[in-house]
Amino acid sequence: MLKRLLIWICTAAFFFPVKDATAQDRIVDSLQSRLATDRLPDTDRIDVMLALGDRLGYSDGALARRYLDSAYWLATHKNLYRKIGDALSCYGQAYYRSNNLDSALYLLRQADTVYGRADPNKAKGDLISSKMNIATVLRTMGDFSTAIVTYLKGVDALEKRDIPDWRIRLMTAYMNIGLVYNEFNEYDRALFYHRKALQLINAEVAGDIKTYYLRLHRIHDLVELKQYDSARYYLEKEAPLYRELGQPDILSQFFSNWGFYDMGVRDEDAASKAFEASYEYALKSKNEFRQVQMLSRLGEIYRNKKDFRKSAELLRKAVALSRALNDKPGEMNLAKLLSSIYANDLHDDRLAVDYFTEYVRLSDTLNETASRRKVNELEAQHRIQRKEDSIMMLQRQGHLRDLLLKRTTALSSALIAASLLLLSLALVIIINYKRKHQLLQQAKELQEQRIHEMERQHQLVAMQSVLQGQEEERSRLARDLHDGVGGLLSGIKLSLSGMKGNVYLPEQGAQSLNNVIGQLDHSISELRRVSHNMMPEALIRYGLVEALENYCANINISGGIRVHLQTYGMEERLEQSTEIVLYRIVQELLNNVIKHARASNVLVQLIRKQDRFSLTVEDDGIGFDSKQVNPRLGAGIANVKARADYLGGTVDIHSARGQGTSVNVEGNCI
Repeated sequence: MLKRLLIWICTAAFFFPVKDATAQDRIVDSLQSRLATDRLPDTDRIDVMLALGDRLGYSDGALARRYLDSAYWLATHKNLYRKIGDALSCYGQAYYRSNNLDSALYLLRQADTVYGRADPNKAKGDLISSKMNIATVLRTMGDFSTAIVTYLKGVDALEKRDIPDWRIRLMTAYMNIGLVYNEFNEYDRALFYHRKALQLINAEVAGDIKTYYLRLHRIHDLVELKQYDSARYYLEKEAPLYRELGQPDILSQFFSNWGFYDMGVRDEDAASKAFEASYEYALKSKNEFRQVQMLSRLGEIYRNKKDFRKSAELLRKAVALSRALNDKPGEMNLAKLLSSIYANDLHDDRLAVDYFTEYVRLSDTLNETASRRKVNELEAQHRIQRKEDSIMMLQRQGHLRDLLLKRTTALSSALIAASLLLLSLALVIIINYKRKHQLLQQAKELQEQRIHEMERQHQLVAMQSVLQGQEEERSRLARDLHDGVGGLLSGIKLSLSGMKGNVYLPEQGAQSLNNVIGQLDHSISELRRVSHNMMPEALIRYGLVEALENYCANINISGGIRVHLQTYGMEERLEQSTEIVLYRIVQELLNNVIKHARASNVLVQLIRKQDRFSLTVEDDGIGFDSKQVNPRLGAGIANVKARADYLGGTVDIHSARGQGTSVNVEGNCI
């Protein structure tokens, strides 16, 4: 019987009570709606994307992978180690589902390494779950001894009940231990651990899908132990639960259990119907291992019914699936069974020989693999024995050295006493010298720090003066343009408009006058726009947020590019000088995007948290190679860095060709 069912301890635990397939669709819709919220914090956004990846992994693998990719990228971009580990763990689960065990093991070990870099107090549960997920893969790869040891260590840690979600994690651990005992056909031990897991189910975890698998494992154990009355009791009692849930993989295993029960009570007709139902649901859930299992059982039933051609047809399909899954033991057993059918029942010697040859080849391959594994184990044991012998030899040598040491101790005591006196005197001299040297070194470093601080303060004052002078000059020019030149142009417009009504002009002259008045209107509007950009009135009167909203709205009106503005924590105004500097930085970066990026959309995100701010301007333009000197990083970016320095901040630029550009500025809200 094939028993390779994945039971994971999710490091990012998403528990949603599910009653039917429609409810699952509603959950996915709800998660997608929440993901569309603009103001969703990054950590919550990652959790939602991981939940979608986990949910859709059973039905739409491509879409699930896109959500996992987005979650991994965002977690990496924000250096959120626990979330990076969660994403890698979900990747490992996806590879496990596709039977790519080596890749699954690699990714889970990567996740375990990443969790090790996170806060140990917060990541304790993640580390336990990660190691137990690694044990699940090792169990599937046949390394049962390592798997069971790892599971039991995890159980010891989880039974302390000092981490979040300990109940669902411990329940899953007990369930996986039971599955290991299933591999050894020790069904009484398996039932013992599955019942321990069932005792942990309460309202908190009742809707988790693992609880449904757990109940199915109990039924399977009872059937294997030939406790048919108990097995039928749970089959009939729990059937409405599985049908109401409507999950294809759950229903496939449910009908599989019922089929094995019918085989146990020798009702092959009922077993055939149950196995066919299980196969149909396995097709829907894309569970190829159970498809092979059901085809094999149906093939055996049809052989017992003397329908040898139908039996061979089903078993050939099972062989093809086993080959695609790289399940060599299963393929070998099926080839042997087909060889017997073609030889003894269908009397087709050619196919009988072909399948028997394939059986022998697979048997030799598996024996060679087992022999190689045994040789490796013996070699490892030999290395361990040699290390133990070396340790014993070193211990004997150490004992001899101890004896010699004791003999010489008495002779050297007098010399040691004299030497100690001299050493004490020398030590006092050395300590005094080092202390004086350290004091001089500390004084020197303190002086250098003071000089550096004075230089920095001087640079800051100079920069502040330059920026203040620039803003005052901008303000003066804006007033002169608006009040002086703007007033003159408006006066000229009024004079020309009056002339139009009082002086007779030929039609051509009147048309020319209208053109002049229209050009004056355009000039006055352009002058107001330039004056507003030099010193926006909204920035002074209403603050940074409204000024940025007006500025972005004007860009959107002009067409060609769409600017999306997001602000968080900006309910209270900053210092006016800080608002002006931030406004100029945004203005400079957006001008850079408009001139060079060829972008369609730009995201401007400004976040304030206590006395720090984070400003991000990200476009979907052509990008550039950030490792090379970029012609776009000219005076504009230099101005941005200078203004960021004024705020005690930093500028980070991330870009790649064809992938847009992201500029992040962080600093103090002085």
